[in-house]
Amino acid sequence: MHMGLLYSAVPDNLKEMAKNSKPSIEITNSGSSWTIKTTVSDKVKDTTFNIGEEFDSQSLTGQPLKVTFL
Repeated sequence: MHMGLLYSAVPDNLKEMAKNSKPSIEITNSGSSWTIKTTVSDKVKDTTFNIGEEFDSQSLTGQPLKVTFL
C-alpha cells in the first residue's frame, strides 16, 4: 500500500499525536526470530517475525497488514 494512502486513513487526532511524540523502537533477536517493540505515546506494539516469512500484523491505528521483512 502506498504510504500516502496509509497516512490519509489515519484520524487527525492521531496524526497530531504522532507529530508531537518521541517514538521509541527496540529491536531484539533470539535465534531466527526477531522482535520489534514500538512505543508511541501510550501505544505499544510488539511484532515478532522471521526474516523472509510473511505474517499478519496490525498497524498502531488498527489496520490489518501482511508483512514480509527481507
